[in-house]
Amino acid sequence: ILTCDWSSDVCSSDLSLFAPKSLLQYLTITNSELAEIPTNIFGDIPNLTHADFKFNSILHTNCSSIGEPFRKLNLLKKLNLANMSVQEECMATLGPSFFSPIELGLEILNLTAANLQGTNPSLFSRFKNLKQLDIGSARGFSDCPSSAADLFWNLPQSLEVLFIRRWRSDVVVTPECIINETSIAGLKNLTNLKYLDAKWSDMIFGKELLASTFDGFDSLTRLELGWCRFSQVQEFAFDNCPSLTHLSLDGNPLGAQPVNLYSNGSTHNLVSLGLKGAGIYSDFTEAFPAFEVLRSAHVSDLDLRDNYIHRMPIFTSDESPAATANLRTIKLDKNYLKDFWLEPDKKFGDFCHLMPNLRKFSVRENRLENIEGLCSSLTFLDLSDNDIEKVNDWKLNEKHIKALENLEILKLSKNFIDDFSNDTFSLMVNLTEVYLDDNNLTSVPESIFQNNPNLEVLDLRYNLITVFKLSHFQGLPRLRKLDLQDNQITTLDERMTDYIRDSLSIEEFGIIDNPLTCFCSQDHVQRFILNTTKVPRAWELICAGPTSLLRGQPVYSYERDTFYCDHRENVIIAFSVLSG
Repeated sequence: ILTCDWSSDVCSSDLSLFAPKSLLQYLTITNSELAEIPTNIFGDIPNLTHADFKFNSILHTNCSSIGEPFRKLNLLKKLNLANMSVQEECMATLGPSFFSPIELGLEILNLTAANLQGTNPSLFSRFKNLKQLDIGSARGFSDCPSSAADLFWNLPQSLEVLFIRRWRSDVVVTPECIINETSIAGLKNLTNLKYLDAKWSDMIFGKELLASTFDGFDSLTRLELGWCRFSQVQEFAFDNCPSLTHLSLDGNPLGAQPVNLYSNGSTHNLVSLGLKGAGIYSDFTEAFPAFEVLRSAHVSDLDLRDNYIHRMPIFTSDESPAATANLRTIKLDKNYLKDFWLEPDKKFGDFCHLMPNLRKFSVRENRLENIEGLCSSLTFLDLSDNDIEKVNDWKLNEKHIKALENLEILKLSKNFIDDFSNDTFSLMVNLTEVYLDDNNLTSVPESIFQNNPNLEVLDLRYNLITVFKLSHFQGLPRLRKLDLQDNQITTLDERMTDYIRDSLSIEEFGIIDNPLTCFCSQDHVQRFILNTTKVPRAWELICAGPTSLLRGQPVYSYERDTFYCDHRENVIIAFSVLSG
């Protein structure tokens, strides 16, 4: 393996310095201002399988020699020429001269943002064993030339993964730029195609996704159509994609349009649906038509981030009472939820009942003030960046918190929590990570985590905590990371620092940005940070006093014998050592 990144002087002309080259299999020369690929750059490297030349400006003046470096690379499987720039007059002969030595063995080809102006689309038909092709943003196909449509008919049938991202017009989609149904049929000819990524590609589909567009994509399992500027998706558009499991329609202005992706009774296997930033709106007075898809799909992963959702949508109906039974993950970040009521008179408990298999629930950056009836099936819960003030009742009531017996990861960062009781987490015996950073906590009950033996990460940064003792570690034999950065802690208990230093489980202890007072009784803190690697950025641990001479001094470097301690006063008195 040889990597030359930003190393034009070393690797841009000859690899003779690196021997024995017969062992070389992976070669990377990127960001190296490579003006051309010299004919002797590989020499005798018979076993090279991966070559990466992205972010170079390959400008050949001799078109006939452009492919010479690859003549002996019969085993090459992966070639990355992203952002490649070749003189346009060389592109007409690019196929036979450049790729002929490697075309039968190549499996992965990356031409992202490469200059392919003038390239004959028949070039790609030569790669009989190509499995993955990336021509996203490639000039010559992505900017509306007449040859773009012909490309699909020349792709090899061996292709399994195709990236055609950012095939878009600059301002408005004009009719002559849109690839028509006949051209799309070229993609349907790819019987092995499993993954198609066409994000940001409005010139391929136009503003409306037709019901017939994906007919015949029998092998397609993953389809990325985010930010294609669809304003409408025709009904039952994916009825004839029986293998499709992952579909993203993120960033398309669908609004309140019903998303009936499948007809009743159709055969499908969709498990992941992305509607992030799709302009979806819901409140108590308006139905939630986007969830029509759940009437017939078996979706388990639903992404509704960054929309205009003011209430929890009704996920089911009398016609399909089990439509949400398979939901395992819901993302509702960056919406406008204040609570989890389904309707003014129907609360969150009914919502949980409709989703017995829900495991991961994320509602970051909403307006939540109270939470009633959290689902006991959850293993991951993210309530960060909301308006929650209390954890002893969370304006919720502790019985709801205690119901989370299966919870493993709990995130409550960036709220207004200032207090919680001793047994808040007592029934959450499976907790492994708790994030309470950026709240208003002034203290932590000493025995609050005594019933959480599986806890590994405890994040308490950016609070107002003044004391943290050894007793806080009671019942935490697996704790790996404790972060107390940026609190109001002035002293550290020596028994606690000894415990952290000697602990076999604790790997990281964050304590910087606290106003530590460097009394003589705290000199163990200096010994602690000098004898452990567990304190990140220990050099930033600064004395906050008690004297002006000490204030601002790094804890790890001050000379203790410059000071003496008056134990009667328990203060450090600084004196200057004067010459003579």
